[in-house]
Amino acid sequence: MSTNQPAKKPASGKVAKIISVISIPSRDPERLGEMDTMITYQVDPLHTYSVIIPSAHPTESEIMAAVRADYAQRSKISNMEIPLRR
Repeated sequence: MSTNQPAKKPASGKVAKIISVISIPSRDPERLGEMDTMITYQVDPLHTYSVIIPSAHPTESEIMAAVRADYAQRSKISNMEIPLRR
């Protein structure tokens, strides 16, 4: 990562605040003994998420892409209502 300066907010839309970037042992059996990177990010005070990148040293652009992709996937089902009984 480059600096600890706050990111510039886009003119419109949601923003994600990166809370932490840490290395963790990979849970993938094919990557046993290797390290992954877990990124924890917050989109508002009530919504904090984590995403894991299968890389010990991802670039800043890889981190940003992973957060964007993770949030895009989550937002597809956010606010979805499902019946609890059939």
